[in-house]
Amino acid sequence: MDAWIGPAVADEVTGRTRTFTRPVEPDLIAAGRPNPAEAALLWVVMARETAVAEEAVAE
Repeated sequence: MDAWIGPAVADEVTGRTRTFTRPVEPDLIAAGRPNPAEAALLWVVMARETAVAEEAVAE
């Protein structure tokens, strides 16, 4: 996780997170969910952290 500290890595993670949140927001809007941008971000970040945890277990 120390690699996440660098600004270049943080910028890349932020950009990729935005790439994945954009397609989720319209579905949340259509479903009438409050705060769709924030909900999309939470959903994507939780999925990312789950993948990181699963990879750690697999090693």
